[in-house]
Amino acid sequence: MIGYIRVSDSQRADGESQREAIKAYAAKRGIQITDWIEEHVSATKTELSERKLFSLITSQQSIIVSDITRLGRHKVMELVGAIGQIASYGELHLAYNDTIISSENVDNAEIIFTVIGQSFASAVEAQKRSERAKAGHAKR
Repeated sequence: MIGYIRVSDSQRADGESQREAIKAYAAKRGIQITDWIEEHVSATKTELSERKLFSLITSQQSIIVSDITRLGRHKVMELVGAIGQIASYGELHLAYNDTIISSENVDNAEIIFTVIGQSFASAVEAQKRSERAKAGHAKR
């Protein structure tokens, strides 16, 4: 099982809170994390094929992330595709909301729509934060 951490802005955040959430989740479920992948890239500004996550998916590794937004939040079909690919060979664990997506439940609309909805809500909130920050800088 691979712990995957993505931080979009290394100037303002680090992956430690994600790492701690993943560790706690794994300990609770008796999962051994065999490797960690951490990258500092914006999912909005990069294609999936340019990120380390892509190599994890193509190498058919089961993955634990803190939440679905670490896979992405703006490109819905890319996100759905990544979830589907991971579930086709293994498991995607979402630590914050204690969810496992696998071949057994990947077609469960309630689970997938809830996860995608969380990603969309996060994208909307990120956009609002960005707009507030830009407005604050413009006033200075």
